[in-house]
Amino acid sequence: EGVNRERQGKYPQALRWFGRGLKTLEQFADEEHARREEGYLAFGYAGVRLRQGRLWEAVEWSSRAERLARELDDSRLLARSAYLLMTSYGMLRRPEANEYRDVALPLFEELGDWMYQGNALNNLGVDAKDEGRWSDALELYERSRVCRQQAGDVVGAAITMHNIGEILCDRGLLDEAQEHFESALRSWRRAGLTMGLAVGPSYLGRLHARKGEFEVGFAMLDEAIERFEAMGASHFLLEAKVFRLESMVLAGDGRAAAAEAEALADMAAGQAIKENITRPYGCSVKY
Repeated sequence: EGVNRERQGKYPQALRWFGRGLKTLEQFADEEHARREEGYLAFGYAGVRLRQGRLWEAVEWSSRAERLARELDDSRLLARSAYLLMTSYGMLRRPEANEYRDVALPLFEELGDWMYQGNALNNLGVDAKDEGRWSDALELYERSRVCRQQAGDVVGAAITMHNIGEILCDRGLLDEAQEHFESALRSWRRAGLTMGLAVGPSYLGRLHARKGEFEVGFAMLDEAIERFEAMGASHFLLEAKVFRLESMVLAGDGRAAAAEAEALADMAAGQAIKENITRPYGCSVKY
């Protein structure tokens, strides 16, 4: 139930379901069973906090899951907790991310877990993209896409397609990028993925602005911003607002963009201070 709410973008409800699960643990007669369930519930809680941009809380809950995984010698839980720690620390730009990058993927490969192999490869691709290693990122994204297709993970494969589109867009290959973004958005619509229904219009809105199609671009960006605000997805909300500023400049409305930029810079600085982020970060679709 918690996972279903998380995928619908209903983050407070998802946390309540995971919390209810944690409260039932004392009823378990088998202590080892209770601790194992606690680990997977902590993993679920960490994933929601990551989506909300509460990165240090995601680290805290992932670390709880990791500790239980090591105590119970549960390789699947260890792989998943290491994967979230890699992701959370990576978004925080913390060196601890390197400690987990070589843990999660080999474990998923050993377990034959195609879906989480795809997830880990996608997130490694995001890190490579943020570091300016775009060719490496494209290679990792392609490996991720193959794994996710092998798993039958249509939503995950669409995330990878979207991330490839982001690099194409930044390289100026706008028509190719649009095909990738629209393909991903179609998959997310069919699946009813709430986050995708916001991410898709955000990136497509910026793309249309880069093509000079400002009316369409601003409409899509405003839709994305409204959706992100409703979900409380602070990282993606900030990014969509930056995309809107860029679009205003491209539309020749630089004076208005400058007036809004200061408030947005304060918002970004506040988010960075809150999460103790040492340098700016991108928001390609992780997890």
